[in-house]
Amino acid sequence: MFSIEIFILIVVLAVFILVVVDRVIKKSKEKEAPQKTAPQKTDQQFGGFWVRLASITLDGILISLFSFFLLELLVKLIHSNISTENYLKFILLSFFPFLIFATYFYFAWFDCDGRVTAGKKIFGLEVVDYSFKPITLSRSLLRTLAYTFDIPGLWFILVSKKKQTLHDRFAKTYVIRAKAPRKWEKLAIFGLIALLIAQVMFFDPTKYLRNYVQTFHIPTGAMKPTILVGDFILVDKYWPKSNSPQRGDIIVFKYPEDQRLDYIFRCIAVGGQTVEIRNGDVFVDDKPEGKKTKLGRKYDPAEGRHVKRIRITTPDGKEYTIRHYVDRYRQTENSGQVTVPDGHYFVMGDNRDNSADSRSWGFLPEENVVGKAGIVYWSWDRIDKKVRWSRIGQSLP
Repeated sequence: MFSIEIFILIVVLAVFILVVVDRVIKKSKEKEAPQKTAPQKTDQQFGGFWVRLASITLDGILISLFSFFLLELLVKLIHSNISTENYLKFILLSFFPFLIFATYFYFAWFDCDGRVTAGKKIFGLEVVDYSFKPITLSRSLLRTLAYTFDIPGLWFILVSKKKQTLHDRFAKTYVIRAKAPRKWEKLAIFGLIALLIAQVMFFDPTKYLRNYVQTFHIPTGAMKPTILVGDFILVDKYWPKSNSPQRGDIIVFKYPEDQRLDYIFRCIAVGGQTVEIRNGDVFVDDKPEGKKTKLGRKYDPAEGRHVKRIRITTPDGKEYTIRHYVDRYRQTENSGQVTVPDGHYFVMGDNRDNSADSRSWGFLPEENVVGKAGIVYWSWDRIDKKVRWSRIGQSLP
């Protein structure tokens, strides 16, 4: 599994190697056949705003299609062989960085040495330097890097005499018409721009990705101490396609009483099992929820209560921590034994005395399950106004 440090090192080494190779090739070409000065171009030969926007849109569509195909292939190959935690880390630390890396070098490689991207090929465009020669790989790398910070700079073409964006000016490049416009070009531009506008206005570009992974922000403390208010977590959305929640799993689901809301709780019992609460303790099939280990007490300033934490070890070896208020008289918390219907689950929050879960609204239907929680990718303490760095990357037991 890649770490972010390894990925950054690979990118730096790859850039260095490509630049060195480009310089060596350039010098060898200059020795063999010195380049002649290219004739000056007129303003009519520079690529305008609409044709360049259409070219970029077409390249974006092709990159998206490749990304979705590759993601579907990889998920089918690896998902059943690794844990949810490792799957999410693969998506976050390997797949997404790889796509960024591949997109960057797609534009950098094909925009230099006379090559062109697919979009530029269709519309007859080419990237050249101020002497109207094809740019080198090192300059193309610089231009592409500048472009990632200059997407709004595309509008600068409308006021530039030589149709330059800000990143063109930074890299000292032009985008010229290498071929005359074809008869169908205006229709193609219109169609691609219409598709781009429709995408921006009516479609969510991340919708497809959310079939595999989704981010959630935790606004309540029902899952303390496992998940804190201000945690941002990654959820495995592909998991329900081949798995069913088991005792101890943390799952995200559509709230049965309002499908617009997403809730996150721990699965305590599955269909066919019985659940009973005796003096605040949970029993599943007439047996304790798990072996208890007391972890001590502490004050929770957010709730203004002292709490005691208890580690639960289930019969199948899963471990998680729950908590109760110290000043709560648990002997009054009892419920009769209930049987979980088939195709349903009994879920509870780890913050047992401050959680509106199956004890109050009933059983969770299987079709409401959205995914399995995996890791914390960001955490913000809204009370102390600071990042909880120690929580970033933590798995959710």
